[in-house]
Amino acid sequence: MSVWLLRAREDLPSADNPWDSRGEYFVEGLVVRAATAQEARQLAATQAGDEGWWPGGPPDQRLNPWLDAHYTTCVCVEALGAEAVLLLATVRYGAGAQED
Repeated sequence: MSVWLLRAREDLPSADNPWDSRGEYFVEGLVVRAATAQEARQLAATQAGDEGWWPGGPPDQRLNPWLDAHYTTCVCVEALGAEAVLLLATVRYGAGAQED
């Protein structure tokens, strides 16, 4: 098994960016343990926030960006290396979130 770091790509135009939609909350990064990058992406997809339901429409036409390298990166994390913060991710609440 390997450890994988998955993050939303930062170079997406607004018109093609699942994290710019009007959802309620978004996951911007994950660290998962899996045998392959494909398995890591599949695990990440199960934890998606509203970015996992983009674009709108029937569920069978929705795209989960964690499965697509166009929208997200998936990098195997080496066990050895310099000190580093691998992931500082928050659940970001979007424009569609309800205020109390």
